[in-house]
Amino acid sequence: MARHDPYRGLTQLNLGEAELLTPSLDRPVGAAVRAVILARDVLIATREPQGLSARNVLAARVERLDLRVDGTVLATLRLAGAPAAVVLAAVTRDAVEALALAPGLSVWAVVKSVAVEGGRDGGLLAALDD
Repeated sequence: MARHDPYRGLTQLNLGEAELLTPSLDRPVGAAVRAVILARDVLIATREPQGLSARNVLAARVERLDLRVDGTVLATLRLAGAPAAVVLAAVTRDAVEALALAPGLSVWAVVKSVAVEGGRDGGLLAALDD
């Protein structure tokens, strides 16, 4: 955990050179935090988006595309500047075709800060830590 911004109500996590904003976490600066982002909460853009309420616009590269049994596609995105960090995005086949998504393509992963679980108020992450 890199820092807290009480005025904005955000906590900044550093993933290598990538920064991830979450709602304020009740953990000390420097503490290790596991962040969970559901694949359905991630958007993919082929150009850097601007003018969004989403606080996290992360440069990434498509690592793989896996067709799921329900007909959707699970995209594995490797974050730029954070070789160990991946984000998963669930998208439709239509989105894959419209955006011409393919392994190796540079993209932007877009995530609302409120969609990032960081152990606040129980939730999914707290259940994983039990």
